[in-house]
Amino acid sequence: MADRCVCVKEMWQHLCLPQAVVSQHLKVLKESGIVTARREGTRVCYSLQAELMAELVTVFSPRKVPAPCASGPSGRQ
Repeated sequence: MADRCVCVKEMWQHLCLPQAVVSQHLKVLKESGIVTARREGTRVCYSLQAELMAELVTVFSPRKVPAPCASGPSGRQ
């Protein structure tokens, strides 16, 4: 999936959302480094960052042993 490049038009048609909404969300995702963009003629093509997505899947996967919780950088609650 990360290797696939999709243009905004394809996304908003598939998601049934206004083009402006999809474009604004893609802007935030691009600024966050979650997606990359490249121009192909008149289209801008977006792809997911595979390494980041793999890390997110790991973070959001259920754990067998709960991780210790910390409320801040010092670890104190």
